[in-house]
Amino acid sequence: MKHTISLILAILFAVPTFAAQDDYLVKKDSLLKVINIAEGEAKFAAYDHLGIILFNDASTPADTFLKYNTEFEQAATAAKDSFAMKAAKHRMILWFRNNAKHEELLEILPATLDFMKTGKYYNKYIQEYNFFVMTLFELGKFDEAMKIANQFYSDAKTIDYPTAQPYALYTLGELYNGSKRLEDACKSYLAALQILKITKDTYTLQSYIYASLIDCYTELKRWKDVEKYFNEWEMNLKKAESNKWETKILRCNFYQINISFYDEIKDYAKAEKYCKLLEKPENITDYYMGSIANHRVLYYLANKNYSAVLEWALKGYDLETKRNKLVNRCHFLQYAAQAALLLGKAEEGAEYLERFVEFNDSLHNIEFNAKIDELRIQYDVDKHIAEKTHNRNYFLFALGGCILLLVTLGIWIFYSRQIVLRNRELVRKNQQWANLQTLEIVGKDKDMEIEKNMPAAEDYEIVEQAHRILLDGLFKEYELVLDTLAVKMGIHSKTLSQVINSVTGKNFNQFVNEYRIKEAIRIMSHEKDLRLKEIYWQVGFNSYTAFYRTFKQITGLHPTQFKNKDSEMKE
Repeated sequence: MKHTISLILAILFAVPTFAAQDDYLVKKDSLLKVINIAEGEAKFAAYDHLGIILFNDASTPADTFLKYNTEFEQAATAAKDSFAMKAAKHRMILWFRNNAKHEELLEILPATLDFMKTGKYYNKYIQEYNFFVMTLFELGKFDEAMKIANQFYSDAKTIDYPTAQPYALYTLGELYNGSKRLEDACKSYLAALQILKITKDTYTLQSYIYASLIDCYTELKRWKDVEKYFNEWEMNLKKAESNKWETKILRCNFYQINISFYDEIKDYAKAEKYCKLLEKPENITDYYMGSIANHRVLYYLANKNYSAVLEWALKGYDLETKRNKLVNRCHFLQYAAQAALLLGKAEEGAEYLERFVEFNDSLHNIEFNAKIDELRIQYDVDKHIAEKTHNRNYFLFALGGCILLLVTLGIWIFYSRQIVLRNRELVRKNQQWANLQTLEIVGKDKDMEIEKNMPAAEDYEIVEQAHRILLDGLFKEYELVLDTLAVKMGIHSKTLSQVINSVTGKNFNQFVNEYRIKEAIRIMSHEKDLRLKEIYWQVGFNSYTAFYRTFKQITGLHPTQFKNKDSEMKE
C-alpha cells in the first residue's frame, strides 16, 4: 500500500515535468517533491530523472549534481536496490569523465567495475573499463594503461556478453592509435570487427571501429585500404535498419568522414557525392552544414568558380557565427576575401580581409603576445652574439664545449664498443644454445648420490618424454598449461610439476618458455623479413610484453637487440 501511494505521488508530481519539457526549474522542483514524499521505486525513479536533468544541463553547478547523485546512490545502497545503484554509479563515472576529473574517476572506478561485473551489468562494465584505460593514457601513464587494457581483454574473454571481447580489442586499438602505433591499432580494430561480423545487432560498435580504422589507414596513406573499409562500413550501415534514429546518426557520420577523406586527397567529385547525401532534408542539421560548407568552398575553388566559393564561404561564416566558433569563422572569412579579390571585388575583399585580421588578432591572448615579444628580444640578443663571434670569451666557451663533446664522444664510443662486443657474444652463445635439441638437466653429472632428493631414474624418463612431446610443437600453443601436458603424458599434473622442478631446476612456465625462446631465436636467425610482432604468436606467447620480458630474462638481450646484432654479424 505504501509503495502504491508513493507511485501515485510520483505520477502526480511528474506531470509538470513532462508538460513543461523546456522548463528545468519546474522539472527539478517536481522531482524533488517526489523524492521528499515517495519511497521505494518511485523515489529512485525520481532521483534517476533528476540525475538525467542535472547531468544534461550545462548550467548545473558541480556541487549540486554531486550532492543529489550521492544521495541517490546512498538511498539505493541502503535499500539494496542493485538496479538503482547501477544507474547512480554509472552516471557518476560519466560525469567525472565528461568533466575531466581524472583523479576522482580513477579513485572510484575499481570498486564500480567490481559492482558492475558482480551484478552482470556488462554493457556498463565494458564501457567503464574503456574509460579506465583511456583516462590513464590521457594522464600520460601509458604503461599502466596498456596493463589495464590487456587485463580488460583477458577478462572480456571470460564474460558471457557478445561485445565484451571486441570492445576490449577496440579499446586496445584506441590506445595504440593514440600512441601512434598505427599498425598495431589496425590489427586490434580488424580483430574486433572479425568477431562482430558474426554477432547480431552490433552495428553501432562496428561503425565506431570502422571510423577509427579508416582514420589509421588515412594517416598511413594506405588509400586502397581506406576505400575497402569505407565500402565495408557502408554495407554495415545498410544492415542497421532496426533502430532508425541510430542508423541516421551513423549514416550521417559516415557521409561526413567520407567528405573529409576525399577533400584530404583532393578528390572533390567523390566528396561532392557524399555531400549531396548528407544535405538531404532528413539528414541536414547545422552540425553537418559546417562540413558541407567547407567542402563546397574547396570544391568550387578547385573548379575556379569563385562566385560559388564566395557564396559558400559566407554561408559557412554565418553558420559558425551562430555556433560561436571563432576559429572556423576566420577560416571562412579568409576564403571569402580570397574569392572576392579574384572576382575583382576589391572593396568587398578588403572588408572581409580586415574582419579576418580583426578576428584572428582576437584569438591571440596576452600570453601569446608576450611570447612573441620574448622571441623578438631573443632574436636581437642572438643577432648581437652572432656579430661578436670573434670575441675571446665566446671562443673559449666554444673550445671548452668542443673538448667536452670530444671527451663525451670518446667515452660513449668506448662503452658502445664494449656493449657491441658483449651483445655479439651473447648472440653467438644463444644461437648455439637454441640449436641444442638435447634436454638440459641439473645434477646429472654431479656427485648427488648422497642427496635424499636426488631424482630417480624414472624421473629423468618422464622429463625426457615431456621434452619429446614439446619438441613436436606443443610448446607453440599459447594457451598451453601444465594440465594439458600432464593429460598427454598420462600422469598427474602435480607429479609432473615436481619431477620437472627436480630434474631441470625450473618450474613449468620456465621449462616451456625455453623451448619458445629457442624457436624464436631460430626463426629470427633464418627468416629476416618476419617482424617480432609476427614471431611471438608463432612460438606460443599470447602477448608481446610477455615475449619481450621472457626473451630478455633468458638471453640477456631484448628481441630487437638480438635481431639487429644477428643481422650485423651476417653482413
